[in-house]
Amino acid sequence: MELVLDVGNTRIKAAIFDKSKITELIQFHRETELDLLAVFCQKHRLLPAIVADVAVNNPTTDYIFSQLSNLHRFSYKSRLPFTINYKTPQTLGADRLAACAGAVHLFPNKHVLVIDAGTCITYDLVSKSGQYEGGAISPGLYMRYKALTEFTGKLPLIKHRNFEELTGKSTEESILSGVQNGIIAELTNIIEQYKVSLPDLHVVICGGDAPFLAKRLKCNIFAEPNLVLAGLYYILTIHAQ
Repeated sequence: MELVLDVGNTRIKAAIFDKSKITELIQFHRETELDLLAVFCQKHRLLPAIVADVAVNNPTTDYIFSQLSNLHRFSYKSRLPFTINYKTPQTLGADRLAACAGAVHLFPNKHVLVIDAGTCITYDLVSKSGQYEGGAISPGLYMRYKALTEFTGKLPLIKHRNFEELTGKSTEESILSGVQNGIIAELTNIIEQYKVSLPDLHVVICGGDAPFLAKRLKCNIFAEPNLVLAGLYYILTIHAQ
């Protein structure tokens, strides 16, 4: 068995893999549940482990992870199933690279566009020749809702819910329409642009908002919410060889 840890901006996902299958999956809130994370890691401290952390220099999580006896700290310098063709690889989020590794494992020797719909929406392209080419970053669902509140004087912070109409008939509905239809239009347009030059492109979406967005997209797309965890597990197996 192996322990895989994905440390995001707000949540920490911890998974136990057994022969490439997730047998246990737990999420910890980054601010309020680190004591529970410490207990979980202590329980599995002897397992081969890998951690990808979007933050740097967090003393609490650094100490928790230091108790793991066989830990690989994932970075762009780790062994990857592709070559990084990017001007500033040191600035790439570990979660972006891990998601790409998971997508390459799902679709070997194929052009793959990975969309991670979390706090931000990231787009990452890996060519079938094994080159990570880069991508794009834009605000995620909640970030857009929050920005409308913080950068205006009167717009409220609303609770997310599905809204499929184009025309909102209240301020709340107008915000829901603008944010949701705007993201769907963005996703659709970017996918279509890539497919102009790469007609055999495979598109994979992951992240917390992946299930919601995948249902709204009309193009052929593969949804895998645990793609980052799967990618980290794949990278760990590469390092074990």
